[in-house]
Amino acid sequence: MDVDQRSQIGDSWNPPRSKDCATIIAEIASVTISNEITDPTKIRELIIKNTKYAAAGLFKLAKQSQDAKVAAWSFKASAILVKFPEAINNNDQTQVSELYSQIGDLVKNPPETCDNTLAETA
Repeated sequence: MDVDQRSQIGDSWNPPRSKDCATIIAEIASVTISNEITDPTKIRELIIKNTKYAAAGLFKLAKQSQDAKVAAWSFKASAILVKFPEAINNNDQTQVSELYSQIGDLVKNPPETCDNTLAETA
């Protein structure tokens, strides 16, 4: 993503409009790995571990949220994230790229109740 895209995504999600939206932001952000880690094996391990935790957190949110749009978004995101470990373990770069694309598309399009740009674009 270029700087403008990152900025637009940041503006659409921040500040969180609810506790559920803040949970989504935290779970998606938890997948990020520090640039200080350079060992490919460690990076791979952390991506696998972090995507599992994020998928579990989003699945839990999907079950608990009273907001149907947040629940649907969280369930979709969880279903995508849970596929990362297998794709990485199988060294399936095509699938990994597709999964990144899918999760990126979801992050670009927050649940309506979490999207801070709706008032501006309405």
